[in-house]
Amino acid sequence: MTDRDEACRSTLWEQIDAVLVINLDGSTERWEKLMNHLEGAVPLEKIHRIPAVRGTELPGYLSHPWFTARTGDRARTCAGAAGCVLSHARALQYALEHEDWQVILVLEDDARLDVERLERMAPQFQDFMHDPRWELLYVGYHGEPLYAGKLGKQRDFFNIYRCSGVLGTFSMLLHRRAWRKILQGLPDHRHVWTWIAQYKAIDYWLQRWFTPFHEVFYVTPAPWHCAENMVSDISGNMPIKVEKAKAARLWSVSRWRKKHGFFLSLCRWVGMQGDRVIRWVSCRSRGFSGGKNAEPIHGMSNQCSKNDHEAG
Repeated sequence: MTDRDEACRSTLWEQIDAVLVINLDGSTERWEKLMNHLEGAVPLEKIHRIPAVRGTELPGYLSHPWFTARTGDRARTCAGAAGCVLSHARALQYALEHEDWQVILVLEDDARLDVERLERMAPQFQDFMHDPRWELLYVGYHGEPLYAGKLGKQRDFFNIYRCSGVLGTFSMLLHRRAWRKILQGLPDHRHVWTWIAQYKAIDYWLQRWFTPFHEVFYVTPAPWHCAENMVSDISGNMPIKVEKAKAARLWSVSRWRKKHGFFLSLCRWVGMQGDRVIRWVSCRSRGFSGGKNAEPIHGMSNQCSKNDHEAG
């Protein structure tokens, strides 16, 4: 029996009800590559394709007030972030339609599995998923998340720790108790640009607005990673590749209150809200920022002027 056959029969896949793969319509080559990669490693009957949302086709793309000459060539990145968050919302809505599902693995189509690593971690995964508290487990991410404590005081999971937020949503294990909580914070098509103006992207939102207040963990070393040299067909960018970069340390209100007292914890919360509002006001009045080195998109200024005239 090969390693892939053993992985397919492991208890891990018995505990995961479905594998939801986000893939754009028309990206058949990426879908076929992933299916070939997963064959024998993941039970194919558990795999469900979730049609991704293409951000460049959303209403309001390249339109005022969110897109201006200031945005430049970063407009496609903003569209990618919008399409990504809506695609993940679609995956969670799909999962909620299946009342018998409890645990899902959400993948983006550039995710790749290290089968040997997964096999070594299978017993730890099995124990971890029996714990009644966990809500989200990152099984793939960019960089190295900051350590934030083991799960519980008596049980020691050598490779699974609480995290203070990570970057990347290409591989996440989610329990049903987290699905609605996450969906409540995600936008729909009508409000996606307003949401991007406030929170930037879904991985940033999860890092700053979900992780500090919920039971979120990561596994290290990660068994899933992004495929190398594969350009995102949503944003048009290469995947982030960070060596030894650590996510920002974030604290929940309760942890801040314990360490610094109620007043400073309240100040922390107000500061987070203030940052969100300031970012929204800036984007609303000037458009998404393209950064210092942004290249102008041909016709952007003309389109913005036209929309300004129509809005006025």
